Amino acid sequence: MANPRAQTLQQRFGFVDKDLTSYGHDIIMTWLDDYCRQTFIPWAIDVLQKECDEMAYHEEDLTKIPPKIDTETEIKWEYVISVNKYVVGFIDMAVIINVPYLRHTDAYPAETWWQFHSRTFCFEVKTKIGSVGELLRQINMYREYVKWQFYVVAPDSQYKKQLQSQNVGFIHYPGKTNLWMD
Repeated sequence: MANPRAQTLQQRFGFVDKDLTSYGHDIIMTWLDDYCRQTFIPWAIDVLQKECDEMAYHEEDLTKIPPKIDTETEIKWEYVISVNKYVVGFIDMAVIINVPYLRHTDAYPAETWWQFHSRTFCFEVKTKIGSVGELLRQINMYREYVKWQFYVVAPDSQYKKQLQSQNVGFIHYPGKTNLWMD
């Protein structure tokens, strides 16, 4: 019997996430969902609000006080990255936060106003990192299609420095480290 045809661009390039069907992956995903709601989202909102306040501070028209960031955020499991209805791949988890940013017109008289756009943070969950090179290739392929911040979540922080040197955040899963054996 022939091998099944690759369904995503990610699969065509040989990235098969064996973790996805494991119990350990589900445990870390559930932990990550709670972590995002309790820790990551409040931290991200605080950082993004400071960025908005900084933008407003440098604006000539000081009446342009930034609106508060919408605290209604979305957490999406197995978030699809697609281009022209072709599925590139799936991110284990995405956090989407609506953030205000300043818009300007070039017309006379110039106008400035606040508008909201989505900031997306992506999380790849690994019960173990077998190859940091393969993981970075997977993330860099996604980056060809989206310009979002990526984080790896794993129980082993062995490759934390290498990931951070490639602008990939690392979040340590504090639970059992042999989840890949489940």
